[in-house]
Amino acid sequence: MLRLGNTLSLQLLMSRFEKNPDEIVLEDVKMFHYETMEEGRHVWIGIYTNDGKIYHMNIGGDNLKVYYSNETP
Repeated sequence: MLRLGNTLSLQLLMSRFEKNPDEIVLEDVKMFHYETMEEGRHVWIGIYTNDGKIYHMNIGGDNLKVYYSNETP
């Protein structure tokens, strides 16, 4: 299970992108893929869980915005 925010679970239906979580808790993660897209400005993270779910997180911009999305096909 992957939980973001105080009680939010990504196993629930979510909009395409969620913005600026205040807390991130990872559980049951099979793989965590971190990639610098633009040094000092943008980081991409792929999160793959043991139950087959895929999530993406983008961190970047002048005001350090965080976006995450459920990318499970």
